[in-house]
Amino acid sequence: MRNYDSMAHCAKTAWDIQNACNLSGVVNEFKRMMEFLWDVAEEQKFGTKFVNQHPISKIMADKIAQLTGLTGTIGDDETMKAFDAVKKLMEV
Repeated sequence: MRNYDSMAHCAKTAWDIQNACNLSGVVNEFKRMMEFLWDVAEEQKFGTKFVNQHPISKIMADKIAQLTGLTGTIGDDETMKAFDAVKKLMEV
């Protein structure tokens, strides 16, 4: 089990997972990311919207859509913003 020690670490893993092809591995890692995001949300007194609409959540949900054969949103403006935000989080 991977524990995230920072938002940058979580973001880097989410970025790296975009090359994955194993749905079960992606889903298991997404679960750990969501647990980390909930810890952050609780510390900062944020709610469900923070976790659900976090850029990490968005790019992970997009990856799951791709792997399941659903239409991913790659290229859509909102998704591109999420990827840009995750890239910035990796630099913090």
